[in-house]
Amino acid sequence: MPRWFRTSLLIISLVQMMIAIACLLRLPIVEDLWPLDYTGEMSFIFLASIAAAAAASTLWCVYADEPGALFGIGLDYVTIFTPVAISMFGLASRNSNVIGFAIFCVIASLFGLGLLIYSRKQSFVDPRPMPRLLRLSFVGFVLALVIGGSWVLFDPSVLPWSITRDISVLYGWFFIGAAAYFGYGLIRPRWANTAGQLAGFLAYDLVLVVPFLNLLPTIPDHWRFNLLLYMTIVVSSGILSAYYLFLSPLTQPAGR
Repeated sequence: MPRWFRTSLLIISLVQMMIAIACLLRLPIVEDLWPLDYTGEMSFIFLASIAAAAAASTLWCVYADEPGALFGIGLDYVTIFTPVAISMFGLASRNSNVIGFAIFCVIASLFGLGLLIYSRKQSFVDPRPMPRLLRLSFVGFVLALVIGGSWVLFDPSVLPWSITRDISVLYGWFFIGAAAYFGYGLIRPRWANTAGQLAGFLAYDLVLVVPFLNLLPTIPDHWRFNLLLYMTIVVSSGILSAYYLFLSPLTQPAGR
């Protein structure tokens, strides 16, 4: 990657990490800028997990100098922010506060399109294939994300905390965008592609696991199964990601 491009991605990733920390700490500036009605503590934590995942995936591509792996990230941005922008502009007629967020979504979608155009013909530096267990796991991730995202889009009560209908649209597209990202990993099953996806998943899991554990003792009974199911996915995917990123002999630099 050209130096200016790597520097730009690094800056964007650092900003995303700052947003994740601000959401996690629920700083006043986050609440003041957030345009949608009613967002409780868990919703801000969830937003933090999404921002941290985006930063981790991009940082890995910068660290490994793998421009080809940026295609999946671009696909994620376009899949999420294009429909969300349309939804937010539609919502602006009854909530003028979302216009700025809608414009941000357009910019994010165009950024994703730029990543797609830049990376579409880039080859992978690391030629190793995706391990077989990860291929099977990614099939499960994609199915879970598509089903979960589609469900959240139409039923806000699926998540184990209270959200509004408007926020459920945003969250649903977050899940579906992640499904597109992992689906691309199955289409081009190379470790260079997979590592960034696992880095994002691990960051997402690390942000959520402690809040989920804290939520478990007090959660209403009608949400307990949903939370336990979500925790199972978070813990298992986190363990899988950590193993292949840091421990597996198939995927460590010495194995090249």
